[in-house]
Amino acid sequence: DLSNITDPGNITDPDNITDPDNITDPDNITDPDNITDPDNITDTDTDTDKNTNTDPQILSPGKASITVISNNHELNGGETKLAIRWVNYGNEAKYWRYYINDVFVVSSVAYVASNGVQSFEYESSITEIGDYELHVELCNHATDNRYCTLSDKVKVSITAPIVTEQPQVSLATLTTPAQGTVLLDTVQFTSDNPLRQWLYIGSTVGAQDIYDSEFYGSTSVDNIPQNGETIFVTLWSQVEGTWEKNAYEFLSTNLQVEDNTQNTATKQKVLVVGLDGVQFEKLALTPTLNIDSLNITRAYAGGIPNTSSQQQTYSGPGWSSLLTGVWNDQHKITSNNSGQADYASVLERLEMNISPMYSASIWNWPNPNNQFFASDKNVVDIHMQNLSDEQVINESEDLILNQGYDFVFAGLDEADNVGHAEGFSQNYLNTISLLDSQLGKLMAAINNREQQFNEDWLILVVTDHGRAGSGSSHGGDSEQERTVFIASNKTLMQTCSSNQDLLECPSQVDITPTILDHMGVAIDKSWNLQGSSLFAEATDNTDGTDNTDNTDTSDADSDVANYRHWAIGGPSQIIIPTSGINGLTTLNGKNVAHLRARINSGSYTEMSVPLNPYTSGDPYLDPAVDLSNTQSGYVKITYQSNHAAILQLRQSGVHGGSHNQASLPASPDAFTTITLSLADDFKWLGHSTSTLDLSRLGKFNFAFLSQNNQDGFAEIIVSGLEIENYQPGI
Repeated sequence: DLSNITDPGNITDPDNITDPDNITDPDNITDPDNITDPDNITDTDTDTDKNTNTDPQILSPGKASITVISNNHELNGGETKLAIRWVNYGNEAKYWRYYINDVFVVSSVAYVASNGVQSFEYESSITEIGDYELHVELCNHATDNRYCTLSDKVKVSITAPIVTEQPQVSLATLTTPAQGTVLLDTVQFTSDNPLRQWLYIGSTVGAQDIYDSEFYGSTSVDNIPQNGETIFVTLWSQVEGTWEKNAYEFLSTNLQVEDNTQNTATKQKVLVVGLDGVQFEKLALTPTLNIDSLNITRAYAGGIPNTSSQQQTYSGPGWSSLLTGVWNDQHKITSNNSGQADYASVLERLEMNISPMYSASIWNWPNPNNQFFASDKNVVDIHMQNLSDEQVINESEDLILNQGYDFVFAGLDEADNVGHAEGFSQNYLNTISLLDSQLGKLMAAINNREQQFNEDWLILVVTDHGRAGSGSSHGGDSEQERTVFIASNKTLMQTCSSNQDLLECPSQVDITPTILDHMGVAIDKSWNLQGSSLFAEATDNTDGTDNTDNTDTSDADSDVANYRHWAIGGPSQIIIPTSGINGLTTLNGKNVAHLRARINSGSYTEMSVPLNPYTSGDPYLDPAVDLSNTQSGYVKITYQSNHAAILQLRQSGVHGGSHNQASLPASPDAFTTITLSLADDFKWLGHSTSTLDLSRLGKFNFAFLSQNNQDGFAEIIVSGLEIENYQPGI
């Protein structure tokens, strides 16, 4: 039965046997969704995606050709901007990446056409000098490097900028008239430079009171003064926006001379050359042709031994005494570390008393300008320090020769440096010879000035201290350390031979009075200078009144230094002396005893001097003096005082005893000499009949019981003390 045997529904029914839904149904067996469906088997996102580089939809880009199109490869201002260009000659690319020395720099999504149709440019920044390799990577996938192509590398060198040295721009200079020419009423001025210029003509340095106008290389100036005075010309040039100058000096024709005997006034000027630490005795052991051409004398430093003026032989006190005219009991510079001096310098004196005055203080060693005389910067025109010796000389030479300065101090230090390092070595002597040759440059400049201009120069060559032992140190009070020298182009009236006592020689404090004397500055007595001018044996240091001692200054009997111990005492505030108790010092080259004190109401101060011969070494251990057989009739006192004082003559020894006394009236304006009778003028407590016993005299007391309220202190300076027929033992 066919319905049973061949019924396809049972045997051959495709739904059961061959039904493709069961056996060959592609949904089960060959259905591409399960077996060969590219979404599962060959889906490019899964098994056959780009990682196998079989995706025909993603193309590898072409290879870029990279070029550096910048011409400037110099590093300017810390950065170089390089212009980079690349062209793709293959398949187009969607991305690019840029590298310097294989280090990734930057990337971007940017279309880069193929086959050279479109190029791409990028500006690259490099900040350091060096050699670099640059390349570009073109990509068609954002993250997969397998779809990227590298360009060849291009090399570039970044170099330092080429600096073209600018030509030196010279200042304009006058070609006519020649420096130093005598000018007539009308003068043609010409220069040698196209720079913008301005011309000053004046009667003082840098002034424009005669002419002041822009200058175009040539101009005629009328009305030049015809008085024989110096004419100062300043030619300004504008260089790169800055005005700089050249200075000139000329003389005018003197039409005001009434007869042949009338001469143009001479301009006084001064050069002081300080040779730090140069030993006087060593000058003879080495060539010093320039110093040898000067007048030289042995001198002393360090003040008066065993008095308040004694000072250490260091540079600070030495230079300060030289530049003030007083010792350290007045200027207060006691060491190299001291601050501002308590006394005016000679530069300040000149600036305050002469106008116009052009002064310069030029040093190797900085302490004088920076410490001791720092306040001089307010008045002195030029302050220079911390220079080499050669620089000091060059600056000084320019100020003297070209700028017409009136006072120049040139401080040289190299000899002292060598001395500390090597002592009195051959190198030390060679350094002295070098200093002498440097001095010669300044002397030549002065000679040139004196020949061209009506100038009279004082040259002083000095030193601040000697040296101890073998020369490597100083600061003590040995005679070798206290021995210095003074050399001058002028004749010195006060000199000292090698066989004289050192204290009989001139000293450092004589330099300032000598400078003031040459410059015509009258010395005010209130300055209390302790030195005197070296140009005369006795110089009137006042405004026409002789305020010096009225006694015979050559009379040894009146010298206050014969009485060695001028003791300062009392409960008042002592101003002078500033240290110690001995008031013995010097003033204008003379020995004096000096006391200045502030005295409160009910208080007192005194300066006492024992009359004994000082034989024991301690004045207070010696007995009283017996003058009963000497026929001494008077005591003569020369003094200056701003307030009335009491002079006591004590009896019965130095301490205690009766107080016979005389009055010393004030003499504020001048030294005066008073003669007091021992029999009549010394009263018991100043008013009773004298009971003075000449057989037992102890000491004099110069005492103040009050002060000059206007001055704010009481002061007495004793320059002479003489007892008839009595000379204290030495």
